[in-house]
Amino acid sequence: MKLFILVLLLSSRVFAFEDPTHGKPFVPWLWNDQFKPTIEHSVDFTGASILASGAVGSIVSHQYDYDVLEAEQNHPLMGRDESGFLSTLGGGGIGIGITAVQLFVDQKNGLKHGRAIALTALSHVTLAMIAHRHRPPGRDDYLPFASSWPSGHVSSAFATAESLSYAYGWWVGVPMNALAITIAAGRISENAHWLSDVAAGAALGIFWAHASNNADKLEASPTAWQWMPVPLEDGAAVTLTKRF
Repeated sequence: MKLFILVLLLSSRVFAFEDPTHGKPFVPWLWNDQFKPTIEHSVDFTGASILASGAVGSIVSHQYDYDVLEAEQNHPLMGRDESGFLSTLGGGGIGIGITAVQLFVDQKNGLKHGRAIALTALSHVTLAMIAHRHRPPGRDDYLPFASSWPSGHVSSAFATAESLSYAYGWWVGVPMNALAITIAAGRISENAHWLSDVAAGAALGIFWAHASNNADKLEASPTAWQWMPVPLEDGAAVTLTKRF
């Protein structure tokens, strides 16, 4: 991880930070120029396929949650120190740190990465609050409500891995995705998540990395499908539109 940050620094020609808002008020810029386009254009064919695959993967793996838990208790994948270290890596701090470096040396991709991390975190907390799933026996929750599904650590790890893969190619994407998979295994080994939790978390992070990477391109397309969640007094709705 430190080597990757060093490569970013050494490969950059400009180290001065440029204001990405270009003088716009920060909050309106953050919504109108960053989050809104990403959300509106997130469900293209690839995005829908990622979500569908994640849903199927989570449902199928749910059938084996207790089998995997029992197997892990009898034959641990890794020691407590190793799984604890991986938990720290997957906590989101590393991804935020890489994003901060990118904002100085590769701002375009840094903004994409930052959008992916933020939307992954927001959707993870929202889904966890709705699902209200308890963690495996013997584990307490980090949040004030049951929040096992989907895994926040895994979703964050895959959001970073896929964002860097889109930005810098397979030579960065392959090791980063391998690390994300290892973090997922560590969350199971640490007894912090069920197998289906990490399957859903992986899909969530990959989905928002894809959406954020394509946001600028799809915003320029007049025929792109757009969706937007709309809060209502007694719930929420989703609007789906297409411009011609």
